[in-house]
Amino acid sequence: MEDLRIIIEHLAVKYDNGDNRRHSQKVARLALDIFDQMAQYSNFTQQDRLLLEFSALVHDIGAFINDNRHASHTSYVILNDSLTASVDSTLRLYLAIIAGSHRRGIRKQIHDLSSDEQGRLKKLISLLRIADALDYDRQDDLEISEIVYSQDCLQLNINCNHSSQVKKKIIEKSSLFQEQFEMTLKCFDQD
Repeated sequence: MEDLRIIIEHLAVKYDNGDNRRHSQKVARLALDIFDQMAQYSNFTQQDRLLLEFSALVHDIGAFINDNRHASHTSYVILNDSLTASVDSTLRLYLAIIAGSHRRGIRKQIHDLSSDEQGRLKKLISLLRIADALDYDRQDDLEISEIVYSQDCLQLNINCNHSSQVKKKIIEKSSLFQEQFEMTLKCFDQD
């Protein structure tokens, strides 16, 4: 997987259009923070963690081509760029589905997978969506001060100067999380 990390880093550099790398690195960190809290209560594996991290690091590379439909462009780049040609085709497909589904829709290729694989990827997509929502405005001041997990709720306590907008964005992007984990997601200001 370290070879894949190098490929992902090269892909992120190649398709950086300004602030995407900084944003993507923050989204990866936030996604992993949430993943790590959820992992002790889920059947996640170390490979799932790496898939989430790598997908987060390249989730916005499609904006280099065109910001409109950039999620679709992200998926296309991951599947077709020469940098990823040496990556196992199944792994490349997983990355394309997760990274390319970080907005509203889920890539149609997911339907070619088993129901277990679909469920696993949808959970990772939902975590990526939440992390992306946390840094949607790219103001760099947001931090998760605490993540509280209970049987039916995941609570994110955040510190930032624009928490009302962040909370609104999280509500917009939390439906897949709630569906896949069968729990609510709440976000509170930590003062």
